[in-house]
Amino acid sequence: MEYRTVSTRLSVDKFTLVKDYCTRNGINPSTLIKELILDEIGPSIPANIAGRNIFEYDKKKDSFSWCIELDTRERVIVLKSISAEYMRDLYVATSNALTSRNELQNRKRKNSVPVPKKLIKGRK
Repeated sequence: MEYRTVSTRLSVDKFTLVKDYCTRNGINPSTLIKELILDEIGPSIPANIAGRNIFEYDKKKDSFSWCIELDTRERVIVLKSISAEYMRDLYVATSNALTSRNELQNRKRKNSVPVPKKLIKGRK
């Protein structure tokens, strides 16, 4: 297989940001650039694939990672190096959105699920 090089020019400030990011995440700039490019141009996951969210805590870095484990057991990384503050904010935002949805659907009990109106038409 033949390889080619891809490069870019950055201001000193931007380069410093990239270098700091790489140091915090234990990677080099080349790896970061390669991952970003391949993520951007790589094949997208079809909408009809099933899986579940997995959040893992890295005690060495005091951060979390978020991936999706597909039913095929393949893991797709969503985000790495997530701060505890971001996780708390995501939890609150998700909880609030689900509460709003439950209120909209008139759910009174936690274990209730939406029922199509066609099924109960005329039985109230």
